[in-house]
Amino acid sequence: MRQITRLASIAVFFLAACADDEFIPPPAIDAATDAAVIDTTDVDAADDDAGPDATAIDAPIDAASSVMVVACPGTPDLEIGVNGGGTAYMPSTGTISVNEIVRFTPGDPNHDLVSGTPGSADGLFATPLGQTTCLRFTATGTFPFFCTVHSFTGTITVN
Repeated sequence: MRQITRLASIAVFFLAACADDEFIPPPAIDAATDAAVIDTTDVDAADDDAGPDATAIDAPIDAASSVMVVACPGTPDLEIGVNGGGTAYMPSTGTISVNEIVRFTPGDPNHDLVSGTPGSADGLFATPLGQTTCLRFTATGTFPFFCTVHSFTGTITVN
């Protein structure tokens, strides 16, 4: 009987030690880190600036000809963020050349960058909420985008 009591006490101790009602969410995934892990097509090439030979990462098939998600370079050609009040993109417009890279840095988990206009996404690109993402534009044109949470808008022009 003494052994059963001792085993029961030990079991209760371990169960109590493992019990914790505080939920700690997993760390956010950085797009640059995630992209570097996923993009293993050419592991011998040290392409730190994600040049024109960068491979599309999780890019929608229909977007492959005009926009690709790529590993973020140290210095992108255009940086788009969100203003301090969380009410507008900064800058809201930008002009780049074909094959240049735009880095979207949302600043908090409540912003994304989706191609199209509010209520009418066109499917060319969409960044995850709150995640820094880099996009390479491989065709000329005007690319409108918006935040799905707050509906503010912007435009990237590619020459």
